[in-house]
Amino acid sequence: MPVLDRIKPLLLPAMLFITATIIYLGSLDGAFMFSWDDHRYVTVSPFLADGLSLSSFTDIWTQYYFAGYIPLTLLSYNLDYAVWQFDPTGYHLTNVLLHGVNAILVFYALRRLIRYTPIAAIAALLFAVHPLQVEVVA
Repeated sequence: MPVLDRIKPLLLPAMLFITATIIYLGSLDGAFMFSWDDHRYVTVSPFLADGLSLSSFTDIWTQYYFAGYIPLTLLSYNLDYAVWQFDPTGYHLTNVLLHGVNAILVFYALRRLIRYTPIAAIAALLFAVHPLQVEVVA
C-alpha cells in the first residue's frame, strides 16, 4: 500500500486540528479570569491542594463542586496544576489542544451519523472556528 493511501484519511482530521489550534493560539498569553470562575476552579480549589494523590483523585470522582459533578474538568485542572502550577499559559494550552481533538471527534461522529464526509467536515470546521467557542477555549 503506497504511503499516500495511508496518509490520505488522516489529512482532513489533521487540517481540522491545526485550524482549531491555530485560531486559539492567541489565548496562550492570557491571564486567569478572576471575574469568572478561574479563581474557584484553579487558585483556591480544594482538589488541587493534595496534587496528584489518591485522595484528590477519589474526591474528584465522588464529590460535587459548586453544585456540579464535573470530574473530567477537575481532573484536567489537577493534571494541569501538576505540570504548570499556577501558570495560566499551560491551562490555556491544554484547552486549545483539547479543542483541536474535539474538532476531530465532531468530524468523526458526524461522518458516522450522516455518512457524508463533506458535510461532516464543514460542520466540524464550523464547530472549530465559531466564535461561540471562545469562552470555552480561551
